[in-house]
Amino acid sequence: AASVLIANGRGDKTLLRAADSAMDWASRNYAGGVSQIPDQHGEFYIYPLALAYQNLAPLMTPSIRSAWLTRLRTPLADVIQGLEWNWRTYAMKGAWAMYGVGILTRTQAVDFIESSWTGTQKARATANSFSMYEDGTSTPDTIAYDYAARGNLMYLVTAGYDGASAGEIKQTVVQGAKAGLYLVDPTGQAPH
Repeated sequence: AASVLIANGRGDKTLLRAADSAMDWASRNYAGGVSQIPDQHGEFYIYPLALAYQNLAPLMTPSIRSAWLTRLRTPLADVIQGLEWNWRTYAMKGAWAMYGVGILTRTQAVDFIESSWTGTQKARATANSFSMYEDGTSTPDTIAYDYAARGNLMYLVTAGYDGASAGEIKQTVVQGAKAGLYLVDPTGQAPH
């Protein structure tokens, strides 16, 4: 969060020092793998760390940038729990963002996203004729996971993802978004 403020001219040197400390701590946890990440929630770390690196690296010394880059190159398999529900979409989004800032290669990011889509996420996103994401972790399934997963997949579409399944992902999230509009009342409230 601090990196976004700083990148948009909303922070001072005190905030920059705090952001540097936070990035140092978070990147150390990331490099330690899933067991060192708080609550073992590595899937949720990937995208924010990519964004923070993009925003903060130009303001840091080469040695700090190098340390962060080394830590952030920890293989995704070491960082995530490997869960198949909506958490995987967070990791997919993060992988593309890591590629976007030069931490992962395009091949690494695309391979992860494609194997995630074809292996687990496509079935969850296309299990019904509305393309509403079915998480399967609660009974009944909650609409919140549809919104979260679809939002993460929409990021891929809007951030220029161009892997083999890009067209299919786009078609699925657009169809799900259209169906979702029928569930929102005029004030923007969604069903509970």
